[in-house]
Amino acid sequence: LRTIIDAVDEGIIAVDHNGKTLCINRWAKEILGIKEEDAAGKNIDDILNKNSITKVLKTKKEIKEQEEILDVNNNRYRFLLSAKPIIFNSENTGAVATFKDFNKLHRSILKISEKPGSMTFDEILGISPSFLKVKEQARQIASQEVTVMLLGESGTGKELFARAIHYESPRENEVFLPINCGAIPDSLMESEFFGYEKGAFTGADPKGKIGKLEIAHGGTILLDEIGDLPLHMQVKLLRVIQDKEIVRVGGNKPIKIDIRILAATNKDLWEMVKKGEFREDLFYRLNVVPIHIPPLRERPEDILLMAEEFLDRYSNIYNKNIKNISDEVKNALINYSWPGNVRELENLIEYGVIFEKTTILSLETISKKMISKEKPYLAKKGLKELVREYEGKIIRNLIDIYGNDTESKKKIAEHLKISQATFYRKLKEHDYQI
Repeated sequence: LRTIIDAVDEGIIAVDHNGKTLCINRWAKEILGIKEEDAAGKNIDDILNKNSITKVLKTKKEIKEQEEILDVNNNRYRFLLSAKPIIFNSENTGAVATFKDFNKLHRSILKISEKPGSMTFDEILGISPSFLKVKEQARQIASQEVTVMLLGESGTGKELFARAIHYESPRENEVFLPINCGAIPDSLMESEFFGYEKGAFTGADPKGKIGKLEIAHGGTILLDEIGDLPLHMQVKLLRVIQDKEIVRVGGNKPIKIDIRILAATNKDLWEMVKKGEFREDLFYRLNVVPIHIPPLRERPEDILLMAEEFLDRYSNIYNKNIKNISDEVKNALINYSWPGNVRELENLIEYGVIFEKTTILSLETISKKMISKEKPYLAKKGLKELVREYEGKIIRNLIDIYGNDTESKKKIAEHLKISQATFYRKLKEHDYQI
């Protein structure tokens, strides 16, 4: 019997009618940090302060999956507790309780419901030299327990980079939790970050609430739009980073947390520091490794690559038979400034797929959707000449990165997802020595 209850992945405690501990399984001992000899024969109130097991002994009423906070060795734990009285010959002879780690359950649910889910650097589209350099830099620090600041304009893919850093880190099997600092009302920010105890304030959940930082324990948290964090919260966040613990609103006991912090912003934080809008000490804590993601307009080699990827994706989603992008659209895409970056490009192609009536995406369909005041125009050079120029740039850039030997050319062909024969033909077209 002992072997069986020790194999169960949740805590089990049995007590007699006086509250004397009769049995405590391996999981309970580990999570509560107690030894068999310290628990055997002890009253349950001496092990767990303010627990519901004693209540069950007194009331003889069962408790089913009640959220409970237990104080153990000056630490606080949140459990989902069930307890049942043991009745024999109409007499209460004791109680048995089971409990699960509430935070772990919450994190498991969060991981299952995550969207868009896992991401690796190989899944982030882009072949321009500046972008490949940034990807390599981010990949190098993914496995290091270091705080990262992701910098870039809106729509450049900062959250994708954050996800890739998490999923290529030792924390990959734990929660990745993004928090948009600009989307939480100032009055709710503290309770959202740190959680609150029951009765902490008027209108609060009577059971209390776990905060986002506590939910992310063991995993990674992305503080998106960190420049929108109010100064009073910047002070509290700095304390969390320094002490690695939080205190719930309405509480006074610190709770240890283990999280990796990533931050992202499209603002000039140093300029905000100089104006007194962002704390300098927090800036240095978050800006250990800055990663600058270049805007799409500085990555012309990636525009058509992404456009074709989005075309395939949304044609499948909307069950449309759009196979190609017209030359006019390609020309317009290359010459557009992309103020909304990749997000705008994706949105534009999705719009075009929805409203296109032919099998080729046309300029007439998408031109009204381009939000910039500038009008898409046809360059003085023809499309073939423009494409050939960009193709030559891509080849030169990749040769600079990989090298010019036979093995390097094989890798470049794989990178471009073309055959070696096609790559050698391209080299010949661009007057490279083979």
